[in-house]
Amino acid sequence: MNNPGQEIVNQLIDLYQQEQFSAAIETIDKYLIQFPISEVLFNIKASVYKSMGNLELSEKYYIKSIELNPKYPKSYNNLGILLLENGNFEEAESLFMEAISIDENFQEAFNNLGNSLLMQRKFLAAENYFKRAISFNKNFIDPYINLAISYQKNNKIKDAEKVYIRALGIDPKNPKIHFNLAILYDQTKEIPKAIQAYKNAFKLNNSYLSAKSKYIFLSRSICHFEHQESNETNFDKDEKDSSEAIDPFTMLAIDNNPASQLTRARKWSEAKYEKLNKKDIIYKEKNNTKLRLAYISADFKEHPVGYQIKKIIRLHNRDKIEVFGYSLANNQPSEMYDYFAKNFDKFTDISSLGLNEAIETIRKDEIDIAIDLQGYTNKSWTEIFASRIAPIQINHVGYPGTMGSSFHDYIIADNFVLPEESQKYFSEKVIYMPDQYQPQDNDIKISSKILNRSKFNLPDRSFIFCAINNSYKISLQVFKVWITLLLKVEDSFLWLLESNPFIRENILNELKKFDIPKSRVIFSGRVSHDDYLAQFKLADLFLDTFDYNAGTTASNALYAGLPVITKSGLTFASRMAGSFLNSLDMQELITYTNEEYTELALKLAKDRKSLAGIREKLLKNIKTKPLFNSEKYAKDFDEVLIKTYDSNF
Repeated sequence: MNNPGQEIVNQLIDLYQQEQFSAAIETIDKYLIQFPISEVLFNIKASVYKSMGNLELSEKYYIKSIELNPKYPKSYNNLGILLLENGNFEEAESLFMEAISIDENFQEAFNNLGNSLLMQRKFLAAENYFKRAISFNKNFIDPYINLAISYQKNNKIKDAEKVYIRALGIDPKNPKIHFNLAILYDQTKEIPKAIQAYKNAFKLNNSYLSAKSKYIFLSRSICHFEHQESNETNFDKDEKDSSEAIDPFTMLAIDNNPASQLTRARKWSEAKYEKLNKKDIIYKEKNNTKLRLAYISADFKEHPVGYQIKKIIRLHNRDKIEVFGYSLANNQPSEMYDYFAKNFDKFTDISSLGLNEAIETIRKDEIDIAIDLQGYTNKSWTEIFASRIAPIQINHVGYPGTMGSSFHDYIIADNFVLPEESQKYFSEKVIYMPDQYQPQDNDIKISSKILNRSKFNLPDRSFIFCAINNSYKISLQVFKVWITLLLKVEDSFLWLLESNPFIRENILNELKKFDIPKSRVIFSGRVSHDDYLAQFKLADLFLDTFDYNAGTTASNALYAGLPVITKSGLTFASRMAGSFLNSLDMQELITYTNEEYTELALKLAKDRKSLAGIREKLLKNIKTKPLFNSEKYAKDFDEVLIKTYDSNF
């Protein structure tokens, strides 16, 4: 008899589940004297070591169990889980396949096989195995969740929703299902449904901080200010006591503490990416005489990032640099997409590839420097960078904060947006640009159409405070300052972007509290890009948001000749507009407290002569200062990239 009886196995499982790991190992070793070739005991021992964090011993004993009995499916499955969690997707896939070949009814192995394929973005194959797992036991909830996730990632939104709802019918008190369904509704812009689903998730599990953070973020996006400050304060306290990894992007507009931003990003990277297989890629004997530079993004289209980098792609010095583009999204044909396809030396759409295929596609091009234009924003594919596609990998433009990862080597910055004393809050080394971190396109044309205020329902002779910006950046603190300006500047109006259908009602409800007529806030929808630039000429003063500045929007307003007032804080995201103003030599528009911001806005609104002087200076500096000098930026960027590569190799 090779294995102990079920009573002994149950005893060991009890010790394991009670997290009495030392006692479990001691007891297993005692029974191994009696059952030295027990695949069951070695499998349990491996699982205990895995829970203790000793992955080396865990792998060793799973392999030992398999050697003792090559027909024992549980050890293949468990070793597969270990490898899957450490990013060895293909090896894990083989082990799950082996487990299934031994036990064709092994439901958990079918689910895990689906997961290994899902992580490789092999959606159709993954979906088939999740369905097989469900067929064995209709009440096993994990494959439902995973099937819905696969549908969601594969843009089968309606199918995903149906599966989540079906799963809730089986397990209505499962917070993870509510959370994932909320993400789906968030994605489809069904905001009330998303908010309710996030609430359901953290009501079922009060320590579910991911759900709380998304709820706070989404509430901000519709300018629902009720309980905002208390919710954010309570969240901050809860997060300090939690080990949960929170999406860093969700918190950029909410948390203005650079130290906690770094901690959060590191937790996220550790939980999601650090265990992925890494491969050192150093081409010591280069066959290429030119530096090979790659941009990786889902936004080679009509998108703020696309507009920012558009001209720089063309201006790279082709005598020294070869420029590659890899698209993470299957964007529809458009003038912008065609522009990028033509102006990269090589342009490759990798959006339909599996993870390993995508990685190998980029590696074959022997890239020297890879630029991540996505960061932790929507449609990012951070796994590619975690697996190393270039010897130098850079965080730039798309994500205004630290990635907290071991695989983003540098971040592009300037001395204002990331002062030297703030380097300690970044996992990346800093490459400093001499003037400003953000590239611009000085070829962008502003609409030649004659726009008038009436087109946007703006009063002809009144003072217009423009705050056209993403609504999730508008905090109650910011809005109270804007209310003060409306109260103190006679015949003034606040101009906002109505980016979703729920903002208007919430903003107007806030106005009632201050007895301000609802007509004092004017909402506009999205317009074409050239009209979007031209509309800034109709306003008198742009009001920036605080903890997460207007990025591209602020630079666009300045490019159109509209003065921008900003309040700079301690984080990258809160210093972006200040960087632009600094590069324009317009430091008089940078403030550092709510009081300074309010005082400056009031002064310029009430003293039209001073404002006219500011506008005149801005129009002059647009032509003479570095911010909108695309040619200088490109030359400087080439120099710092080549210098960075040479200093490493």
